[in-house]
Amino acid sequence: MAIPRRALIIIGVVVVLAIVGVIVGVVVTKDSSSSTSTSDGTSSGSTSSGSTTTSSGGTTKSSSSTKKTSTSSGSSTITSDPTSVTYSLAAFAIGDWGTTVTQDSCCQSSGYTDYDINAENVVANVMNQQAADAEVAPKVVIGHGDNFYWSGINSEDGRDSRFTTTFEDKFDGDNIKTIPWVNVLGNHDYGGADYICSSGDNTAKCSDSTELVTALKNKFSWQSGYTSPNDDRWILEDHFYVYTIEDSTSGVSIDIFNIDSNDADSHGAQETCCQCYGYAGDDDDTCDNISRGDDACCGGDTDMYDACVDQLTSWADDSRTQLAANIANSTATWKIVNSHYNP
Repeated sequence: MAIPRRALIIIGVVVVLAIVGVIVGVVVTKDSSSSTSTSDGTSSGSTSSGSTTTSSGGTTKSSSSTKKTSTSSGSSTITSDPTSVTYSLAAFAIGDWGTTVTQDSCCQSSGYTDYDINAENVVANVMNQQAADAEVAPKVVIGHGDNFYWSGINSEDGRDSRFTTTFEDKFDGDNIKTIPWVNVLGNHDYGGADYICSSGDNTAKCSDSTELVTALKNKFSWQSGYTSPNDDRWILEDHFYVYTIEDSTSGVSIDIFNIDSNDADSHGAQETCCQCYGYAGDDDDTCDNISRGDDACCGGDTDMYDACVDQLTSWADDSRTQLAANIANSTATWKIVNSHYNP
């Protein structure tokens, strides 16, 4: 099943893509009152490999600059020197990173190579090396979702084993294994267009709307309830929550607003709720043109489909409502919105 291409929106955040997919990190620069989290990396509810750095003066400008304006032509010249600024905060950001247990490829039709199935190992090694070499060590890894391909965590019994195989044993370098990971869920964490329900550790057809909605909630709780043996580094507090990092010396702080945006119009709620790859198998032609009421969309059960969309929409609407209120009350130097899709 191919991973859909979606927009990459990074404003004031430097990101190196880890694996093909959506990465969203929106920096909100509006000044506004009290943050809901504490100074050195804690969270509160109702976070591609890359790095974010913030200067000690409380801005994300990469250098001191000189602006020369010519009154005759109206033109201006700005020169910058990133090496002249001292940074006090850093963070890594990574999305669509959750490899499969079987190391199968998303991209065979595009020219399959071993680099694809080994991508997570390579990225983890790069992150570990960068954390060691950086002048300012990252305080957090901001995870943009799609943590477990293809269909998320399928059972509570199999949860810890899956985390060990594709998370703990991958990102286990000495320089990164105790850094907090601040997460949201992506569409693949909610089923990724396969069956949302499960039987044991395998996906299975849902019998009715109630079972489907329960399965969606389980997909979330099985990740949010996980406890990492490495300093409890896995963080997923709620569908919306705020996590703050701060440098006590400079006073620079960043509020990370984590939201659930899986009601997205493109490759979001429709694909997740139709579950076409469960009903139609690996039939890309059918699943690329699926719509509500089709046999390959919830087996034609529109009540089940609507219940699924309603649940994803409810979480997303509540996330956006809380986001607006919390940003207005935030006193952090910088604000970052962490989301799988454009919120």
